[in-house]
Amino acid sequence: MSSAPDCTALQAERKSPDLRILSDVAGDVAWVADDAADNPRVPLVLSGEWAARNPNRAAQLFAARSSAGGHTIIVPRFRPGDWTKMLAAPTKVEVVASEFRSFEWQIAHHAVPGFVVFRTSLHAAKWGHAPGLGVVVLGYRPNLTAGVIVLCSAVLTARMPGVAVAAQQALYRSIVDAAAAPVSGEDATSEPRPVQSPATVAEFLAQEGELGAAFLLGRLIASEDAAEVIADAAKSSLGIAIASEDARRLAAQLPANTTGNAIRDALQRQGWGAFLRRLPVSTAPEGASRE
Repeated sequence: MSSAPDCTALQAERKSPDLRILSDVAGDVAWVADDAADNPRVPLVLSGEWAARNPNRAAQLFAARSSAGGHTIIVPRFRPGDWTKMLAAPTKVEVVASEFRSFEWQIAHHAVPGFVVFRTSLHAAKWGHAPGLGVVVLGYRPNLTAGVIVLCSAVLTARMPGVAVAAQQALYRSIVDAAAAPVSGEDATSEPRPVQSPATVAEFLAQEGELGAAFLLGRLIASEDAAEVIADAAKSSLGIAIASEDARRLAAQLPANTTGNAIRDALQRQGWGAFLRRLPVSTAPEGASRE
């Protein structure tokens, strides 16, 4: 009797360049028809390109596998756009074009590049980060008993000049291990995790990460404190997109009477000095505050 495969993939993608080295990275692959892909016993690996071309079927497949406890790993290529509906997520999940050469996952550094990142206010799902850019590996679990839907924007299963297969293998193993790890109450991502309102700008930045930093940079150059104006300033001057609902939430979370000096100091201490140097000369006055 033959042993079970290490993962499954769609027969329709067998010749896709996006999954060209899947067997080298993941091990033994069972190529299955679309209607046989609900089997939750081993991870299913498919490309974001296939999901973008088949959004309704992708949503059905993600939901069916997840509810049965099966894990699904979506790898590049990704088209920029909104994945909220496809994931049935409670909070917006957006794919944004942004190139990175490597990224961090807890204490591990992964030398695997990519060309998009994920922007979302989900908390527990954020596994890998490209500093200053966004989330690279997003492990969305609808509830505590569900399988994980993993979005990985690093080039995991395609050949890329200068990228070692060993690095891709290590990343794949990290994803599989994280998906299989025991779940605690804090790991659930069906609802945004309630957080205490920050008392300082430093706490705000630590709590909100890359999205919070983008908002603070926009706040420094915005002509007024309105959330929409701050988001527009970040977009027009820095090329950083902040969704309207995120901007409103962040504006409400930012401590009252926050000064420009406090924002600059917090950003500098957290490694955002390079972005501060990109700000237009005519930024908000040093003592400007949020009333």
